[in-house]
Amino acid sequence: MFAQNYSASLQDIRKTITNIDGWLTDREVSFLAMAAAHPTAEGDILEIGSYRGRSTVVLAKAKQLAKRSELIAIDPLPNEEPMAEGSDGKRTARALFEHNLQTAGVSDEVEFHQTYSYDLAAEWDRPLRLLWIDGDHSYPSTKQDFDLYAPHITNGGVLAMHDVLSRYDGCIRVFTEDILTSPHFGAAGICGSIGWAQYWSNPEDASFYAPQKQDLLEQLLPLVEYHCQTESPRGLAKLRYKLLRARVPHRRMKPDQWIQSVKTHLASHA
Repeated sequence: MFAQNYSASLQDIRKTITNIDGWLTDREVSFLAMAAAHPTAEGDILEIGSYRGRSTVVLAKAKQLAKRSELIAIDPLPNEEPMAEGSDGKRTARALFEHNLQTAGVSDEVEFHQTYSYDLAAEWDRPLRLLWIDGDHSYPSTKQDFDLYAPHITNGGVLAMHDVLSRYDGCIRVFTEDILTSPHFGAAGICGSIGWAQYWSNPEDASFYAPQKQDLLEQLLPLVEYHCQTESPRGLAKLRYKLLRARVPHRRMKPDQWIQSVKTHLASHA
């Protein structure tokens, strides 16, 4: 039943986000929708980094299948150029974001905070079943988002981080240094450029996945030096980078694969 409902929801999501700017690929859209639609723990969903609302709409629509959590989105939305033309001139980033949510019919599904994630963290006390990090991809900012909000992930909850396989140092470093090496994260993987892992307060619940995480870590570590370089690799270095990146499993995940790869920690599913 979940697969059928998810498939219908995904088709609707794809149509809805067609005209929303963003960098989520179709493979990543389907994964993020699965993570929102199939809860593995109690708690809410937090999105760090909304931009025009592409991933916000995905999460808002998909979570309706679960009916278990609220969606909170955080983004300072600076008025960077270029802005889209509106009837009254150039729209602000906030106006574009709200327009996209309203057009998608999910305005009432999103609690939005136009601020920096570290400012909201000072008063944050809500448990999370899904933490989606897609903000500033520099190492200091990505590390800060992880340190501030990962402690709020509930037992069995999922952390997902965008652009682990894109050329930003923050995402791949936090994923390899803080997630794959932690005894508290169990099932983990890459889908598109999204790195994800399931959190467990008791390391024994995650220990089964240690070999899998070690394999993934060994495949990702050679990429770190390339992501930390200020210039893109050229010549043979570029070819080597592409080969190393291609070795990392990051194919599309189907609903049954997702459900089998994670353990559910919900009273109603126990």
